[in-house]
Amino acid sequence: MIVLRIPKAAIQVSILGLLCLATLLSGCDRTGPDGAAAVPARGVTHVVLVWLDPALPETRVESIIQATAVLAEIDEVRALHFGRAVPSTRDLVDDSFTFGIILQFDSVEGMQRYQAHPKRDVYVREHVAGRAVKVIAYDF
Repeated sequence: MIVLRIPKAAIQVSILGLLCLATLLSGCDRTGPDGAAAVPARGVTHVVLVWLDPALPETRVESIIQATAVLAEIDEVRALHFGRAVPSTRDLVDDSFTFGIILQFDSVEGMQRYQAHPKRDVYVREHVAGRAVKVIAYDF
């Protein structure tokens, strides 16, 4: 009988190495319990922050935010998340916007097709244009 004595630290390092290798081989793709991508490994993320006119009635603000769901009907949109700014006392957090939208696309070309899509144009015309005092977008 051969007994190998392997230090506990070596086993922990080996397990850590295997976990790192598995993460690399998986492409850093993460999925939620329903199988939906939580952190896409590739693609383009489009973040839009909207400051609505403070004079708008609360019911109109809520209807504008809820109308954002129509953007998920556009084929190029792989994921859509939207909601109100979360109030914060942290200096780092800018919570001055009314609501934000995060869209995920497979490619820059997909994002460009989305930006020219008639449903997006209708959404912007009927819900954002003339009601927003400021809109900022970030793409990465």
